[in-house]
Amino acid sequence: MKIELEPHEKKEVVFELEERDFAYYNTKYNRWIAETGYFKLVAGSSSRDIRLTERVFCDFGKEEASFHKFSLLNDWVEDPTAKSVLEKCLHEMNEHVTDKVHLNEEFIGFWGDFPTIKVLQMFGQNWLIHRTPDQVIDELIAEVERVRQAAAGTNTAAAQSQE
Repeated sequence: MKIELEPHEKKEVVFELEERDFAYYNTKYNRWIAETGYFKLVAGSSSRDIRLTERVFCDFGKEEASFHKFSLLNDWVEDPTAKSVLEKCLHEMNEHVTDKVHLNEEFIGFWGDFPTIKVLQMFGQNWLIHRTPDQVIDELIAEVERVRQAAAGTNTAAAQSQE
């Protein structure tokens, strides 16, 4: 927003900021995201002449991550539902492979920025006899959605029974 004033002129300026004003385009998800946190608002005659600053906290809630074929391992482990589903899958895979995968700090520290499908391809070769990595990822995504829907149904039923 740009306001023009004559020398020594003063005006009160009122405007509303919306969630979209705090969002950035996340190329990983191909959409705009506003993350909860602190933001610094600045006002001035130019970027070199800042006259007012204010720090504000905005709570946009926690949005559940949506997953796709190339979602990173970090994305899976940061979402409690997805992490649980992935851990069950890795437990099954570990029964059939020599190099076992455990989602500990060291493993995630190295592999976190890799797509989960690549982790399955790398460590699950002996396990992926009757399924492709694409099929496993599709199954994992479907299971995450199923668990989320079941939890939402349980929460809705619990809320209705309290009424």
